[in-house]
Amino acid sequence: MSFAKISNKGQITLPADVRKLANLEDGDVVEVEVSDEGDIVLRPRKLIPASQAWFWTESWQEGEREASRERDAGEGDVFRWDEEFLASGVASVPQLTGRDSRSHVPSGVLCRPK
Repeated sequence: MSFAKISNKGQITLPADVRKLANLEDGDVVEVEVSDEGDIVLRPRKLIPASQAWFWTESWQEGEREASRERDAGEGDVFRWDEEFLASGVASVPQLTGRDSRSHVPSGVLCRPK
């Protein structure tokens, strides 16, 4: 068990072992809640820049899970470079175009079903 002391400004320095176990780094955000029993609960939170929020939507994450399942099963084609992906013609598939679909193609490993 570790202890921390509250400063006259209401600040607490979390002990190094606690920060390490919680994977907390300088500048990280924690949610603070007081339970019905009076316990103070700190929950580490990572803030997502607005420009990257699309990636964390439920529909996009379901697509990521599906792609991972296909990759793990050895299904689909793997593209290691954007140029390979674009040359494959997958980018012109109707499901991949349009405002409400996955028209954004990030760099990295991309898969398509065979």
